[in-house]
Amino acid sequence: METLKHNMFYRFMRYLTAVILFAFFSAKISLAQNMTDVKLAAEYFGNGEFDKAVGLYEKLHDKDPAEEKFFYNLLKCYNALKEDKKAEKTLQKQIKKYPQLNYYYIDLGAFYKSSGKEKEAKKEFDNALKFMPAIPDRITKTAVVFLGNKELDYALKTYQEGEKFLGTSSYAFEIAELYLQKGEQQKAVDEYLKLLAVNPGAIVTLQTTLTTILDENPDSPLNVAFKNSLLKEIQKTNAPVTYSDLLIWFLIQQKSFETAFTQSKAIDKRLKENGERLYNLARICLENEQFDVAEKSYQYVIDKGNISHLYIPSKTELVKTLRTKLSRSYTASSEDIQNLEKLYESTLSDIGQYDEAAPFIIDYAQFMAFYAQKPAKAIEVLESLISRPRIEPRERANAKLQLADVLLLEGDMWEPALLYGQVDKEFKNDIPGQEAKFRNARLAYFRGDFEYAQGQMKVLKASTTKLIANDALYLSLLIIDNLGLDSIRAPLEFFSRADLLAYRLQYDQALATLDTAKKEFPEHSIADDVLFKQAEIYLKKGNVAQAMSALEEITKKFPDDIFMDDALFKLAELSENVLKDKASAMKYYEELILNHKGSVYAAEARKRFRILRGDKIN
Repeated sequence: METLKHNMFYRFMRYLTAVILFAFFSAKISLAQNMTDVKLAAEYFGNGEFDKAVGLYEKLHDKDPAEEKFFYNLLKCYNALKEDKKAEKTLQKQIKKYPQLNYYYIDLGAFYKSSGKEKEAKKEFDNALKFMPAIPDRITKTAVVFLGNKELDYALKTYQEGEKFLGTSSYAFEIAELYLQKGEQQKAVDEYLKLLAVNPGAIVTLQTTLTTILDENPDSPLNVAFKNSLLKEIQKTNAPVTYSDLLIWFLIQQKSFETAFTQSKAIDKRLKENGERLYNLARICLENEQFDVAEKSYQYVIDKGNISHLYIPSKTELVKTLRTKLSRSYTASSEDIQNLEKLYESTLSDIGQYDEAAPFIIDYAQFMAFYAQKPAKAIEVLESLISRPRIEPRERANAKLQLADVLLLEGDMWEPALLYGQVDKEFKNDIPGQEAKFRNARLAYFRGDFEYAQGQMKVLKASTTKLIANDALYLSLLIIDNLGLDSIRAPLEFFSRADLLAYRLQYDQALATLDTAKKEFPEHSIADDVLFKQAEIYLKKGNVAQAMSALEEITKKFPDDIFMDDALFKLAELSENVLKDKASAMKYYEELILNHKGSVYAAEARKRFRILRGDKIN
């Protein structure tokens, strides 16, 4: 009996195993066939053989109606084959099978619209909204399907219905974007401001969005609507401060810095703030070389008094602003220099003689020597700073470098070499050491020891500091190009002597020396260097016309030499910023862009050319 039971169980297990294996292999064969059909259908479809693809997609859709790729490709096949009845029946069947997926109504509506059945189309579009669930993903998909069928108004209604479900301004960005597509700028602006009223924290996201859509033309419809709406809202009682913040941001984007200053000042006074808004505006203005507005903004903060934590930073930044403005100006007066000197001294009095103030003190000494032309005062300040026992070593090194520069200005050729050497030894593989090495090489060049200078430049051309590397490269090329194999040193000696005189602010003597070099060696390779150096000196003397004349001579006589792109860029800058001659500036920038594509100025020239032309620059 036990043996019989065992045999029956064994036969049953064999039967069950066979059934399972048959089902497994049948499913595997079916899956393989299905994959073959999918691949073949896609191939026919991709080749435009819709008559061959349609049967396969009908089969695939019947097996898996939830797979949207099969469904939509089947509809496209019907459309290509003019099988309208089949398409309509398939759409209706899909809606009946999945009534909860409201976007299928949109597909049916789009089908009716393409067939000229406007009434039926509207009914199905309305059904899509009627049966749309209050689920964010479904709301978004419904709108996307409407947009895919170019139904902007219904996409707009979708988002508006979504806001009824989820709360005001849930889809503010999407609604505003649709209004812009419809050309309704004012409604788009209203949507943005409505968002900001209920969610002030959205201002950063809003600014990012506006950056991509606002025009640089202040008179464009969107810009006008945006500015007027903001001004109108700001004038209301208890208007959110975020509206004012957005207006100031907008004005900055439009380069209306003066108006931004006026608005910032008004808000600061109304809210009794500490000037931080003006301080931040000043920094932006400085970055954009709007020196006058930056100066007024810092001064506004300073006038609040030293109780503000921004008082000292504003004073030091104001010094920086005026110093930068002075360095960019070719018409600075002695009064401008005297006023800046007073501000330096007032600021030093405020910040005290702390060791942390060393960078500011070094900057003050450099100004006193090379701008106020009071080198004795600069030497006194720097020697006092160097003698402090607790000053940070790097700042002591920087003070020594500056002291050496001032001594060189005064005519001393030997003490500077000692100071440069000290710094080079202490910071051999660091930036101060590289700076010292360069200045010592430059000193050798001034003395006419060109071979030693050239040897040092070879090392410095690989400097980690780009500025040092570039300066070293220029001086190296100057020596190589003009010393010559015939060992005629006189032209380069004249030039280095003039260079030293210019460094010592003896501009008339420097120009006279350069004139002599031009007369003595009219055909020498140093001629373009002489012209460019003359242009630099004329600019320091405030003689823009003569500087431009020298630069123009370079462009005409030496179009293939190293200073050609420098001359074009400087001519463009002077035309743009000093002469306010937009047409000439564009001409020079364009020539540089077209004929000197490898120039280090090419990218900046292209940017400035586009700005002058009125292009939108992000």
